[in-house]
Amino acid sequence: MDPSAKAERKTKRIVCLLLVLLWMGAIFAYSAMDAPDSTLQSRKVGKIFGSIVVADWEDWTPQQQEDFAAKWDHPIRKAAHMAEFAVLGALLCGTLIIWPKDKKKAVCAAILLGIAYAATDELHQIFVPGRAGRISDVGIDSIGVVIGCLLCYGVYRLVKKVECCKDRVRGDG
Repeated sequence: MDPSAKAERKTKRIVCLLLVLLWMGAIFAYSAMDAPDSTLQSRKVGKIFGSIVVADWEDWTPQQQEDFAAKWDHPIRKAAHMAEFAVLGALLCGTLIIWPKDKKKAVCAAILLGIAYAATDELHQIFVPGRAGRISDVGIDSIGVVIGCLLCYGVYRLVKKVECCKDRVRGDG
C-alpha cells in the first residue's frame, strides 16, 4: 500500500473513532440529565410529535397538548433510546469494518461493544437523581445497536458491490 493510501486509512480510522467517542459522550450527557429535565425534554418531543400527527393540534388547549405528550412519553423515550443506540451501532460498525480483518467479526465486535456500552449507560443512570437503570432498557438499546450495525454492514456491502460492478464495466476486475 502506498504511503498516501496508508495516511488516508489512518485518518479515516481516527475520524471514525472520534465520532464514536463523541456519540458516546452525547449518550452519557443525556443519561446524566436528572428526571425532571429528561421528562421536560421528552415532553417537548411529544408535543412536536403531536403537532405532526394531530390535524387540529393548534385548536387543542395547552392541557390537552400536555396530556397527549404525557401519554406518548414512554414510547418516545424508548424510541429515542433505540435510535441513539442505532447510531452508536452504525458508528462502531463503521469504525471497526475499515480495519483489514474479517468483516463479519468486526460487525460482531461492534454489536458486543455497543451492548456493553448500553449496559454501562444503564448502570450510570442508577446514580442520576430520579433515574433508574433497567435491564429492559439494555435490551431496547441493544436492539438499536444491532439495527445500526446491520444497516451499516448492509450499506458497506452495497458500496463494495457497486465498486466491484464499476470495476467490471471498466474492465479492471
